[in-house]
Amino acid sequence: MLGTYLSWYAGIVLFHGDLVFTLMNVVAHGIPYMGLVWLYGTKKDSSGFSFGWSGVAIFVSTLLLFAYFEESLWDILVWKDHPTIFPFFTLAHPLTNSWILSFVVPLLVLPQLTHYVLDGFIWRFSKDGNARIG
Repeated sequence: MLGTYLSWYAGIVLFHGDLVFTLMNVVAHGIPYMGLVWLYGTKKDSSGFSFGWSGVAIFVSTLLLFAYFEESLWDILVWKDHPTIFPFFTLAHPLTNSWILSFVVPLLVLPQLTHYVLDGFIWRFSKDGNARIG
């Protein structure tokens, strides 16, 4: 929690930028999380298959592609904050109809919600309160 607070404080308060916060949060949270998912998958794999560097590149590229796609939808449909980073549909206006937004925003939140649900399955707490992997 302290790391998240520091990322938020440095990104939003000190640097006044959500991009700085996002990058700090990804480094502090996302990269270790990807490592844990990778280790978990390797531990559960009984065939001894190893991806090697090309597998790592595909894994990371896929995650980055999904993240960029999700963030571009947020920017195109809701925020319209970063036209240079997400140049698609620059002439389109963000959605302002509250009825439409009430359907679009929950759909855009779904990947983050899925992340937390998966966290619940990956990190289960034993009776003594120590986190463990699967």
